[in-house]
Amino acid sequence: MSTYKFKITKRNLVEQEDSSIWLQDKETFADSSVELQAQADVDVAVYLDDVSKHTVTLTDAGATLEFTADLSDGEHTIKVVPAKSPIHQTDVCVDQILVDDQVIVMTQWDFNNQILGTTSTARQKLSDPQHQPHQYVWWGTMVTNDSSYDLVGHFYRPKIVSDHQGEWHWTFTKTSSGKIWISSPGDTDDILYDSTAQHTYYACDPQQAFSETTVGWGFDELDSSSAPFIGPGTYDADLMWVDDSWDESLESADRIVILSKTQYLQHKFNKFYYENYTLTPITVT
Repeated sequence: MSTYKFKITKRNLVEQEDSSIWLQDKETFADSSVELQAQADVDVAVYLDDVSKHTVTLTDAGATLEFTADLSDGEHTIKVVPAKSPIHQTDVCVDQILVDDQVIVMTQWDFNNQILGTTSTARQKLSDPQHQPHQYVWWGTMVTNDSSYDLVGHFYRPKIVSDHQGEWHWTFTKTSSGKIWISSPGDTDDILYDSTAQHTYYACDPQQAFSETTVGWGFDELDSSSAPFIGPGTYDADLMWVDDSWDESLESADRIVILSKTQYLQHKFNKFYYENYTLTPITVT
């Protein structure tokens, strides 16, 4: 059996901790009494496939929801739900998810091979080891009783709006090999939404976190190596120039379209990471 843990925090404390990130979305109040209500302790429950698994009281010290389960292969939904009766004012943030004490982050690295058992594309093999530069939750769906805050990711430490009887839902698929993967397209109505991009990710263990300081090799060294950026176009899986085609529909295990030097150096840095570090998919029972 695998143990699932969900670390949660009151929104007002997250806003203080990550003030610069939350500045544009800081909660406002009609008066000081309402602000105090939004800082009160609140009971929060976690559900697996609509079955209640654990309830905790969220205090200023934070809290952890957890349960142990064997999951069947296929799709499952986990919900984090603050108490709805009586209605509370304290919003709740989902911070991190741990499986058997491993912090989950999401990646697209080697996705086709790891999840589908097929050949991964060069873009997947050169993708970031973790999709976001932090170990907090960014995926899932927000659901409220009146649809006022029904939102899809990408989130940063998603906030559950308790006074609208909010919930956070995470739907994922468990493979026969015990890996967890998700589809997280984000806001499909966004003017910048790219329907041709990959929007699937799987859970991995970031113990060897992805950063330039971790590997001790920065972009300057990458840029001065024997395989320089030639210009926008197609490169092979070793990031050697192929031609000036921008046609991403032709991408394969041997071809990737790169349009800028910044993208090129990022992919090259990722290639170096995978050659020197191991990215471990998280597996569950």
